[in-house]
Amino acid sequence: MTTMEIRHQSTGQWPQRKGRDRPAAGKRVSGRRSADHISHTEAVPVAEWRRSHRRRALQEVARRARGLRWSKDLLLLLLEELYVDDSIDEIIGNPLRAPTTRFPQVVAVAIALRHSWRPDDLANVSKRLME
Repeated sequence: MTTMEIRHQSTGQWPQRKGRDRPAAGKRVSGRRSADHISHTEAVPVAEWRRSHRRRALQEVARRARGLRWSKDLLLLLLEELYVDDSIDEIIGNPLRAPTTRFPQVVAVAIALRHSWRPDDLANVSKRLME
């Protein structure tokens, strides 16, 4: 059982990501820095890392993920990255209780939720998901 399942079962709510909750409009996410919030001294090493190490680091992630299979932990990470909230439970039930055969549906609903704040955006993403 994952940490999320334990918390979800005890509180009935999806966990909030430490320091990375959805920001209010116009606010940046704490824990992440946009270019305008990074001082020059911080930006130089990051820019250098991006130029000289980022590709190699991502290639290592890709190498290690080669044999990866769908799992509850992978689904949890994806749902957290999409900022899924309790509303997914109202639509399809607890996604972490879904069998792996239903993970594509869970992902599709999570993407739709992410794009459900404007009717035109939801219509466009729904069309793309069903093609």
